[in-house]
Amino acid sequence: MKQWFIKLERRKSLIIRKQVAEVIYRFCARFNNMKQRCNNPKNSAYKYYGSRGIQVKFKTSREFILYIVNVLGYDTLEKFKELHDLVIHRINNDGHYEKGNIEFLTQSEHAVKHIKDWCKLEDRVSVTEYTLRVYHIHPDQKRLKKIHQKFHPGV
Repeated sequence: MKQWFIKLERRKSLIIRKQVAEVIYRFCARFNNMKQRCNNPKNSAYKYYGSRGIQVKFKTSREFILYIVNVLGYDTLEKFKELHDLVIHRINNDGHYEKGNIEFLTQSEHAVKHIKDWCKLEDRVSVTEYTLRVYHIHPDQKRLKKIHQKFHPGV
């Protein structure tokens, strides 16, 4: 009976180690993707990151993962697994990937913050006009009013 229990515990331990390794692998991949966006001119996203001077200030993927665990509070396997569905967001859009300037958001939260940040810069267009431009909708007044009423009823 005792040997059976020991084997079961070893199996559980092995499963947990595999899960942890998988999560760590994902974050090493995210770290490498960040480095590619910022350092590799052949990367398709380089024009949005590296050419603007944005850098990855974490020296290694280990430092990046330790920051996520220790500072951002993702210190259990369950919390760490939640990060799989989240995206990295730089709080200051013109800042680097560095301690104090990253957070994790859902894809929709990230999109909303990105649009609002873009519209705030230099008193650019409103969020509605930006959305129309991004989705290539002709800004004809009837259509604009219809869309505005759909998303902002009673205004």
